[in-house]
Amino acid sequence: MAKSLAKNFILKSFGEKATEAYGPEEGARIFALADTRYKQLQDEHMGLVETGNLLTLGCVAIYQAMADTHPDDALSLTRDFGRECGEKIGDFLHGVTRIPGMPELLWKHMDKIFAKMSDGYDTENVYIKEDECGMDVVMCPLYEITKDLGCPEACQMICATDKVYMSAFRHIAYSRTMSVAEGDSCCDYRLRYDKTKK
Repeated sequence: MAKSLAKNFILKSFGEKATEAYGPEEGARIFALADTRYKQLQDEHMGLVETGNLLTLGCVAIYQAMADTHPDDALSLTRDFGRECGEKIGDFLHGVTRIPGMPELLWKHMDKIFAKMSDGYDTENVYIKEDECGMDVVMCPLYEITKDLGCPEACQMICATDKVYMSAFRHIAYSRTMSVAEGDSCCDYRLRYDKTKK
């Protein structure tokens, strides 16, 4: 049975975002449209559900609901929502990395974390040094999924989330200046161990 958008931990607050932008009646209508589309996508693409791509399907559903109702705002509102989702995830990650020794432990195992992060992605220029590491993602499977579903713009919401929460780790500075989903040649992940970063 298809899951509701209201049960998706990261995306369930989209109704609040739509209500904030368009008022309660229109916000509820947009959220209901996104929820219906989310369930349809799950039914139509069981393989993606089974491989854990519910977030991607949810982003596609939300973008499509916005494109159907407010096309001029679809990209800007969904990217803003992605940033807000990133802040929520980031608050959690910042709290976890406040545990004494946690940032050091993460950095010590960055080779394994990078291997997990890049699983399923095509990467180039991967390097891990004592106090910095990086990789260029040249093929993102999430972007490929959104393209296959006819909605590549939806991936920008995922990128917006990623850019924010990846900056939340204590003692680990993060930067990314490019995004495949935004038309760049790669996503250039760069991380640096920095004990002064709070």
